[in-house]
Amino acid sequence: MKVLKYDGTYELRGVVREFISRALVGGRCMLCENTKQFVQGKIADFDAVSLYPSAMKSMEGFLMGMPKVINDAEDDWENASGYFVEIKITDIKKHRKMPMMSYINPKTGTRTFSDDVSKYEDTIIVDKIMLNIWKEYHEVSYEFVRGYMFNDGHNPQIKTTIEEVFNERLKAKAMGNPIQEVWKLVMNSGYGKSI
Repeated sequence: MKVLKYDGTYELRGVVREFISRALVGGRCMLCENTKQFVQGKIADFDAVSLYPSAMKSMEGFLMGMPKVINDAEDDWENASGYFVEIKITDIKKHRKMPMMSYINPKTGTRTFSDDVSKYEDTIIVDKIMLNIWKEYHEVSYEFVRGYMFNDGHNPQIKTTIEEVFNERLKAKAMGNPIQEVWKLVMNSGYGKSI
Protein backbone atom coordinates (compact mmCIF):
# COMPACT_ATOMS: atom_id res chain seq x y z
CA MET A 1 0.00 0.00 0.00
CA LYS A 2 1.26 3.45 -0.89
CA VAL A 3 1.90 5.99 1.83
CA LEU A 4 -0.04 9.21 1.47
CA LYS A 5 2.38 11.95 0.53
CA TYR A 6 1.50 15.61 0.70
CA ASP A 7 4.13 16.70 -1.85
CA GLY A 8 3.70 20.34 -2.82
CA THR A 9 1.17 21.07 -0.07
CA TYR A 10 1.66 23.13 3.08
CA GLU A 11 0.23 23.11 6.59
CA LEU A 12 -1.43 26.45 7.32
CA ARG A 13 -1.33 28.35 10.60
CA GLY A 14 -2.32 31.62 12.16
CA VAL A 15 -4.47 34.22 10.42
CA VAL A 16 -4.62 32.34 7.10
CA ARG A 17 -5.74 29.09 8.73
CA GLU A 18 -8.34 30.90 10.85
CA PHE A 19 -9.74 32.70 7.79
CA ILE A 20 -9.92 29.51 5.71
CA SER A 21 -11.49 27.50 8.56
CA ARG A 22 -14.46 29.89 8.51
CA ALA A 23 -15.39 28.45 5.09
CA LEU A 24 -15.72 24.96 6.58
CA VAL A 25 -19.27 23.61 6.68
CA GLY A 26 -20.01 20.20 8.21
CA GLY A 27 -22.71 17.73 7.30
CA ARG A 28 -26.26 18.91 6.84
CA CYS A 29 -29.12 17.61 8.95
CA MET A 30 -32.40 19.32 8.15
CA LEU A 31 -35.97 18.79 7.07
CA CYS A 32 -37.65 20.49 4.12
CA GLU A 33 -37.83 24.26 4.77
CA ASN A 34 -36.51 23.63 8.32
CA THR A 35 -40.02 22.84 9.49
CA LYS A 36 -41.43 19.93 11.47
CA GLN A 37 -42.84 17.13 9.34
CA PHE A 38 -45.54 14.65 10.23
CA VAL A 39 -45.22 11.43 8.26
CA GLN A 40 -47.42 8.35 8.51
CA GLY A 41 -46.32 4.95 7.29
CA LYS A 42 -42.85 3.95 6.25
CA ILE A 43 -39.97 6.40 6.18
CA ALA A 44 -37.13 5.83 3.72
CA ASP A 45 -33.74 6.09 5.41
CA PHE A 46 -30.98 6.64 2.87
CA ASP A 47 -27.46 6.28 4.18
CA ALA A 48 -24.37 6.56 2.03
CA VAL A 49 -21.66 3.91 2.19
CA SER A 50 -18.30 5.33 3.24
CA LEU A 51 -19.35 8.94 2.73
CA TYR A 52 -16.03 10.49 3.88
CA PRO A 53 -13.88 8.22 1.71
CA SER A 54 -16.24 8.86 -1.23
CA ALA A 55 -15.75 12.60 -0.78
CA MET A 56 -11.96 12.20 -0.74
CA LYS A 57 -12.05 10.01 -3.86
CA SER A 58 -14.20 12.51 -5.76
CA MET A 59 -12.15 15.63 -4.97
CA GLU A 60 -9.36 16.82 -7.25
CA GLY A 61 -6.83 16.48 -4.46
CA PHE A 62 -5.23 18.78 -1.90
CA LEU A 63 -4.38 22.32 -2.96
CA MET A 64 -0.69 22.77 -3.70
CA GLY A 65 1.47 25.82 -3.14
CA MET A 66 1.24 28.71 -0.76
CA PRO A 67 -1.88 30.85 -0.42
CA LYS A 68 -1.72 34.23 -2.13
CA VAL A 69 -3.66 37.29 -0.98
CA ILE A 70 -6.14 38.16 -3.71
CA ASN A 71 -5.91 41.58 -5.28
CA ASP A 72 -9.33 41.67 -6.95
CA ALA A 73 -8.28 44.26 -9.50
CA GLU A 74 -5.38 42.14 -10.79
CA ASP A 75 -6.03 38.48 -9.98
CA ASP A 76 -8.21 36.05 -11.90
CA TRP A 77 -9.11 34.36 -8.61
CA GLU A 78 -12.34 32.75 -9.85
CA ASN A 79 -10.30 30.53 -12.19
CA ALA A 80 -7.63 29.60 -9.60
CA SER A 81 -7.08 26.00 -8.49
CA GLY A 82 -8.84 26.92 -5.26
CA TYR A 83 -9.80 29.93 -3.22
CA PHE A 84 -11.33 31.01 0.06
CA VAL A 85 -13.08 34.37 -0.18
CA GLU A 86 -15.19 36.69 1.89
CA ILE A 87 -18.13 37.91 -0.18
CA LYS A 88 -21.23 40.05 0.23
CA ILE A 89 -24.31 38.41 -1.28
CA THR A 90 -26.15 41.02 -3.37
CA ASP A 91 -28.88 38.83 -4.88
CA ILE A 92 -30.28 35.31 -4.69
CA LYS A 93 -32.45 34.56 -7.72
CA LYS A 94 -33.36 30.95 -6.93
CA HIS A 95 -34.75 29.92 -3.56
CA ARG A 96 -35.05 26.22 -2.68
CA LYS A 97 -36.90 24.12 -0.11
CA MET A 98 -33.65 22.26 0.68
CA PRO A 99 -31.11 25.08 0.21
CA MET A 100 -27.40 24.56 -0.32
CA MET A 101 -26.67 27.83 1.49
CA SER A 102 -26.13 28.21 5.23
CA TYR A 103 -25.16 30.75 7.87
CA ILE A 104 -24.39 30.88 11.57
CA ASN A 105 -27.58 31.94 13.36
CA PRO A 106 -26.62 34.90 15.58
CA LYS A 107 -29.28 34.03 18.19
CA THR A 108 -28.34 30.37 18.67
CA GLY A 109 -24.76 30.24 17.37
CA THR A 110 -25.69 27.18 15.30
CA ARG A 111 -25.45 26.63 11.56
CA THR A 112 -28.77 27.04 9.77
CA PHE A 113 -29.30 25.83 6.22
CA SER A 114 -31.30 28.55 4.54
CA ASP A 115 -31.01 30.73 1.47
CA ASP A 116 -31.73 33.82 3.61
CA VAL A 117 -27.99 34.21 4.24
CA SER A 118 -27.85 37.94 3.49
CA LYS A 119 -30.52 38.68 6.13
CA TYR A 120 -28.26 37.36 8.89
CA GLU A 121 -24.69 37.93 7.75
CA ASP A 122 -23.30 41.03 6.07
CA THR A 123 -20.49 38.97 4.57
CA ILE A 124 -19.71 35.28 4.45
CA ILE A 125 -16.57 33.24 3.76
CA VAL A 126 -16.84 30.44 1.20
CA ASP A 127 -14.48 28.23 -0.77
CA LYS A 128 -14.45 27.65 -4.53
CA ILE A 129 -16.63 24.55 -4.40
CA MET A 130 -19.30 26.18 -2.24
CA LEU A 131 -19.45 29.39 -4.26
CA ASN A 132 -19.80 27.41 -7.50
CA ILE A 133 -22.66 25.41 -5.94
CA TRP A 134 -24.36 28.62 -4.84
CA LYS A 135 -23.98 30.12 -8.31
CA GLU A 136 -25.40 27.00 -9.97
CA TYR A 137 -28.27 26.15 -7.62
CA HIS A 138 -29.19 29.55 -6.19
CA GLU A 139 -27.98 31.89 -8.96
CA VAL A 140 -26.32 34.21 -6.44
CA SER A 141 -24.74 37.53 -7.26
CA TYR A 142 -22.03 38.82 -4.95
CA GLU A 143 -19.33 41.38 -4.32
CA PHE A 144 -15.79 40.29 -3.50
CA VAL A 145 -14.43 41.60 -0.18
CA ARG A 146 -11.11 39.77 0.38
CA GLY A 147 -9.55 36.35 0.30
CA TYR A 148 -6.77 33.89 -0.55
CA MET A 149 -6.20 31.82 -3.65
CA PHE A 150 -4.07 28.80 -4.54
CA ASN A 151 -2.96 28.48 -8.13
CA ASP A 152 -0.47 25.60 -8.24
CA GLY A 153 -2.89 22.75 -8.94
CA HIS A 154 -3.76 19.76 -6.77
CA ASN A 155 -1.87 16.83 -5.27
CA PRO A 156 -4.20 13.92 -6.21
CA GLN A 157 -2.50 11.22 -4.09
CA ILE A 158 -5.46 11.06 -1.67
CA LYS A 159 -7.64 9.60 -4.44
CA THR A 160 -5.55 6.46 -4.93
CA THR A 161 -4.63 6.08 -1.26
CA ILE A 162 -8.22 6.23 -0.04
CA GLU A 163 -9.31 3.75 -2.72
CA GLU A 164 -6.62 1.30 -1.57
CA VAL A 165 -7.68 1.62 2.07
CA PHE A 166 -11.35 1.25 1.08
CA ASN A 167 -10.55 -1.95 -0.84
CA GLU A 168 -8.54 -3.34 2.09
CA ARG A 169 -11.55 -2.77 4.32
CA LEU A 170 -13.85 -4.53 1.82
CA LYS A 171 -11.57 -7.58 1.78
CA ALA A 172 -11.38 -7.70 5.58
CA LYS A 173 -15.13 -7.21 5.91
CA ALA A 174 -15.84 -10.07 3.44
CA MET A 175 -13.65 -12.38 5.55
CA GLY A 176 -15.35 -11.29 8.79
CA ASN A 177 -12.06 -9.87 10.04
CA PRO A 178 -12.61 -7.20 12.74
CA ILE A 179 -9.64 -5.22 11.38
CA GLN A 180 -12.19 -3.79 8.94
CA GLU A 181 -13.33 -1.46 11.76
CA VAL A 182 -9.79 -0.11 12.06
CA TRP A 183 -9.71 0.56 8.30
CA LYS A 184 -13.02 2.39 8.63
CA LEU A 185 -11.61 4.58 11.40
CA VAL A 186 -8.45 5.24 9.36
CA MET A 187 -10.57 6.51 6.47
CA ASN A 188 -12.83 8.67 8.64
CA SER A 189 -9.99 10.13 10.70
CA GLY A 190 -8.05 10.85 7.48
CA TYR A 191 -10.95 13.02 6.39
CA GLY A 192 -11.07 14.83 9.73
CA LYS A 193 -7.32 15.42 9.79
CA SER A 194 -7.09 16.59 6.20
CA ILE A 195 -10.18 18.74 5.94
